[in-house]
Amino acid sequence: WVADPGPPTPISARVARGFMGPSGPCAFEVKVEDGQLGWSLLAGEGDPTDTIRKCLSLDIDISRLHDLASRTERFSWISEQKLGRYLRSPTLFEDAFKIMCTANTNWANTKKMVGLAVELYGTPVAGLRTFPAPADIIKVSEEELQARTRCGYRAEWFLALARRAEERPDIWQGNAWNGMGTEQFAEEVRSVPGIGPVCQSYLCRFYGRPREYTIDTWVKGRSKELWGIEKKEIQGFADDRYRGISRQ
Repeated sequence: WVADPGPPTPISARVARGFMGPSGPCAFEVKVEDGQLGWSLLAGEGDPTDTIRKCLSLDIDISRLHDLASRTERFSWISEQKLGRYLRSPTLFEDAFKIMCTANTNWANTKKMVGLAVELYGTPVAGLRTFPAPADIIKVSEEELQARTRCGYRAEWFLALARRAEERPDIWQGNAWNGMGTEQFAEEVRSVPGIGPVCQSYLCRFYGRPREYTIDTWVKGRSKELWGIEKKEIQGFADDRYRGISRQ
């Protein structure tokens, strides 16, 4: 709603990435050709289907979103092209780590921190690297994380997150989050230092458990540019305009 671009132009694309499978490092490729989605395993063992479904949010039912969009001509293209899903990571741990990298910084620095973490602590596979596992992060001191990934005070958060992911690997590295209710999931992610209300809100939405929604600084600034709405007024404006939709 910040800057509606209209229907996207159909594209053909290929994306490959590494991930840690049950038996070790793996890599998959996802491709879109002529409007059709396909994928294949590039390295490692096992079937990557469940991981890819999770990354593309194909495990979340968004039929109500498509129903709402189809009722308005301006947004009907969302339902017609079956769009509207979040792009996620293979694990909740990775998504939470990346969310922490967005705190109080710009997108360029966020990408730099994530890229350095992968380059320095990820596992090589098929010319790619996996995202570092919690065990890889725990081996590193807070001082080294700060110096090598340029993450500053976030190093303490990363280590706390990695320790929690090792304590509950079923949730943070597996799929046990799928059996959690909205409040239980929200409490679990909020229990980790560095995950405040905004990060909690985003993770709840990414994982199909929307609660209250928050509006980040970039969106507030863009709203000021487009409509002249002051930052302190944007939450109320959005609440009135989109009341109820965030939960649907």
